[in-house]
Amino acid sequence: HHPDLHNLLEQEGVPPVIYATPWFITLFASRTPLHVLLRLWSLYIQRRDDTFMPFLAVAMLAGEKSSILSAEEDEFNLAVDRAKISTLEKLKTVWKDAEALHARTPKSFTFRMSQVLGKVRERLRKPVAAGRPWADSVLARAEQER
Repeated sequence: HHPDLHNLLEQEGVPPVIYATPWFITLFASRTPLHVLLRLWSLYIQRRDDTFMPFLAVAMLAGEKSSILSAEEDEFNLAVDRAKISTLEKLKTVWKDAEALHARTPKSFTFRMSQVLGKVRERLRKPVAAGRPWADSVLARAEQER
């Protein structure tokens, strides 16, 4: 979904880890007013689909696609930073767009993502072993798959 947007941001040195990490770590709390955030979380919990969060992120970013694509050379970070869900109306639009993205995505993608999330949950239940931290090995594996 949106390879033109992805490629441009990568080319300009704005990879997803820079802009999406705060969204995922805070479940969008870093950029969303509380009343909108509580509604977003309510919808997300009711959906009962752990794999839906990336679709929300893509839909939110896609909502700013035209301004990102038309940004000046040194302003891509600022254009991406404008991507947020600031009103209930915007939440409704982003949610609908995320559902459409989810519906168009091959089921194998969400299946694989749910398997990874299941392994993460399983791993978090185990005591930490000595040696290399688990997060480092996960990040190294993700880099290899890139």
